[in-house]
Amino acid sequence: MKYRVKLSDYDIDYQLLAVRTRIVDVKFAYLLNKSSFFSFRRLDQDIFAIINKKNVYFSTFEYIDKTLKRKIFLIQNKANHKQLNRDLGDLFSQEVDAPSIIPRSVFLVPELKKFDFFLKLVGVWSPKELQQLKFFLKNMDIVESEITVNLKNLKSIGNLVF
Repeated sequence: MKYRVKLSDYDIDYQLLAVRTRIVDVKFAYLLNKSSFFSFRRLDQDIFAIINKKNVYFSTFEYIDKTLKRKIFLIQNKANHKQLNRDLGDLFSQEVDAPSIIPRSVFLVPELKKFDFFLKLVGVWSPKELQQLKFFLKNMDIVESEITVNLKNLKSIGNLVF
């Protein structure tokens, strides 16, 4: 039996920016921390999803701004898990190859697989603050592109609830 999660099942009080960059998670968080917008720290427990009967972990960083009562999460969208590949050889091989391990990419939000990270902005943000944040991201040499995600159109929104 399939269970469908509806958008109304969640209290959505955040905004989501999707960012495309080729930098690894720790280095990206470090470079973001050089700005006045962020001071990320790695969470003790990453977000995980069960994909193909395996736990897949997505690195997650958090910045809590106590004075403005808001949080920002940097969430990795793409993770690799290793899948056992049993190559039984082909028609012309004399030997059967030993099982090998093949890395496979999986996505926290599959409909946005072109993006590597999400910035989940929880709390109240003025339009001016959002504009400044987006301007900052667009001017970073390492950021290829960024968009604001319409949460109402997101099918896998449940993966971002934690």
